[in-house]
Amino acid sequence: MYPLSHTFLGSLEIAQKQENPSFVKTGAHFLRRAFERTDFTFNSGNAPYMIDYTVRNYGYVHKAVINIVGYSAAYFLKNGVDAYVGKWHPDDFEIYNENIFPENLTFLSNHAPEKSVNFVFSHTFRIKTQKGDFATLLQRSSFILSPEGVPLGTVGYVTDITPFKRDKCMTHVIECLHKPGGTKKAEIVYQKNYYPELTMLDISRREAEVLRWICDGLSSKQIAEKMRISINTVNNHRKSMLQKTDCKNSFELLSFAVKNGII
Repeated sequence: MYPLSHTFLGSLEIAQKQENPSFVKTGAHFLRRAFERTDFTFNSGNAPYMIDYTVRNYGYVHKAVINIVGYSAAYFLKNGVDAYVGKWHPDDFEIYNENIFPENLTFLSNHAPEKSVNFVFSHTFRIKTQKGDFATLLQRSSFILSPEGVPLGTVGYVTDITPFKRDKCMTHVIECLHKPGGTKKAEIVYQKNYYPELTMLDISRREAEVLRWICDGLSSKQIAEKMRISINTVNNHRKSMLQKTDCKNSFELLSFAVKNGII
C-alpha cells in the first residue's frame, strides 16, 4: 500500500526508486487516453505537459508555456520539475505539497490504479514569471499510476487565469469524468479552498472557522452554538486573530478577509 501521508516531494523520491516502472510505455498510453477522455485540449490559453516522476523531469511540455510564464518549453525540459517548483509562490507550494497532493493520493487510494484516467485533479496557485511578477495559474491533471498504485507521473495542462482571479485563495477540485451517449461530462466530487495568507499568519483551523461565521454575520453566541463551544472560546479566537492580523476590531478583520479572498 502506498503511504498516503507522502508529500509531492516525497512521491518524487519514491517514484525514482521504482524498479522497471515502464513509464514511457505507460505514459504514452495514458497520454492518448487522457486526451481522448478529458478536456485536455490545446488552445492559445493553455499549455499541455507530462511529468515523469521516475526521472524527476518532463516527458513533454508544449511550446505555449512561454506565453504563460515567459520560460520556454526547452527550459523546463532541460531543468526539470525542480526548476518549475522553484518558481511557485512558497506559501502556495507548501499547501500543495502538504495538503492538496496528499488529499489527491487519499482519493486515488479508493479506486483501482487503471481507473485513474477517469479523474481530473485541479488546483490554482501563483508562480513567478520571467518578468519577476506573480501570475495565477490553473493546473488540471490526471495521475499515471503503477499497478501497485504508486504515482509515476501526471499529464495535464496549465492555464493563466490572472485576469480573472485576484485573490490569494487556492482552490482544489477533483472531477469524475463520464461519457454518457458519447459526450463528455465532468462531475465535481471534491472541492476545498485554502488561504495561504492564513497559513502564513499561523491562524488555526478553528480560528478560520470562527472568522467565516463572523463574515456570515453571526454573533459570538450564535457561533458558539454552531461550533458547540463556549462564548469565551469564540471570543478568545477573535482576540487571537486580531493580534495575528494586526487588526483593531472585527470590522478591520472582515476587511482583511475580503482583501485576502477569504470571503
